[in-house]
Amino acid sequence: MLLCAVMLMTALMGCGSNKVEIQEPEVERLEEQTEDRNLTVSILGDSISTFDEWIPEGYQAFFPMNGEVTDVNQTWWKMVLDELEMELYVNGSSSGSTCVGDSASADNPKYGCSDYRIKALAGTDGASPDVIIVYMGTNDLVTSIPIGENDGTRAVEEGMIESFSDAYSLILDKLAANYPGAQIFCCTLAPVGDWGTEQPFVTFVNGQGLSAVEYSDSIKTIAGAKGYPVIDLQNCGITIDNMQQYVTDGVHLKPEGMVLIKDAIKKTLEEYY
Repeated sequence: MLLCAVMLMTALMGCGSNKVEIQEPEVERLEEQTEDRNLTVSILGDSISTFDEWIPEGYQAFFPMNGEVTDVNQTWWKMVLDELEMELYVNGSSSGSTCVGDSASADNPKYGCSDYRIKALAGTDGASPDVIIVYMGTNDLVTSIPIGENDGTRAVEEGMIESFSDAYSLILDKLAANYPGAQIFCCTLAPVGDWGTEQPFVTFVNGQGLSAVEYSDSIKTIAGAKGYPVIDLQNCGITIDNMQQYVTDGVHLKPEGMVLIKDAIKKTLEEYY
């Protein structure tokens, strides 16, 4: 299993605790700002949300050079935008990136909590997107970043951020400060698999003894504390038993998996718009 974990980590860089009960924010439909334009969307993500030539210069793409998603129209985000008639501002996704890292970095796309990544989500002339979707944390899981104990109520100082919960909390605070008019949505992690023996995949457990469930619980806790809606990708339809149908390497989605992610995200957005 150690070899399997190393293989999975390598693939990504190219790219049970108790359940946490979180009080979800009350759904209140948000009116479109104008009747003569589509709502605008920016994405803060990792390799799962990349596509070459659709991400900022200097960011690292996973698709379509790797995996089975070969057309941008097969990505979850392009399908969501097209089906809901929304406009993409910036797909700020970079393969191999984590939430943790140097939050003050101005030139490294590896750190999701960095000024560089956060400020790059603005549209032309610095316009704020109407919607920001945060789908990050898988690389924190796979590289065994400690979750930490931040429940979203503790402020985080800028610098080298070393725990997932501090980094995720800081991301949301910086998004709110930079884009006060945007509605932020937080995605939990889809199940992550490791190569199995009796079946193709078993649940991936990192060096901290944690799976995608625990990182998703942290996301729900932090988002709940700050009042942001959660998009539940832990229960999007991908499971360890059917993972071979939807995922190539335990993490990166096949076109069929992209459809399940799209459906889950679209369903939540439709509750608000």
